[in-house]
Amino acid sequence: MKGSLYLIQKFTKATKAELYIIALVISGLLLGLVINYFDSERITSEQKEKIIAVFDSIAIESKQKFEGPFPLAGDKKNEIVNINRASVIQLRKIPGIGLKTASAIIDYRNSSGTFSKTSEIINVRGIGKKKFELFKEHIKIK
Repeated sequence: MKGSLYLIQKFTKATKAELYIIALVISGLLLGLVINYFDSERITSEQKEKIIAVFDSIAIESKQKFEGPFPLAGDKKNEIVNINRASVIQLRKIPGIGLKTASAIIDYRNSSGTFSKTSEIINVRGIGKKKFELFKEHIKIK
């Protein structure tokens, strides 16, 4: 960071304080753009799905718990999730399904194909009969 700051300072003839202020202003502008972009009333459902796909891949790659830009808490509690098409974030809406299990469902789907009946989800590592009983009313295959 110090090396790049020195090069920018040498090129622009700006002081360190001026560069920090410029960086702060640019950061504020970028933050404003991001907040405006994620305003859920201003984006289409297609754009929302694309954003969710990006956050899904980030969550899977980083192996961290990530809620994404659209909070799960405000979503319908009785929503039924299609396990053959759902993203990681959508799968996490199912009671008892976390990031690790949602990723395992997608991995299973990618390697074995789609589920032909909901009870096949028991074949996914981390899901047993007891767990399936807890969420079977919240999933569908079509």
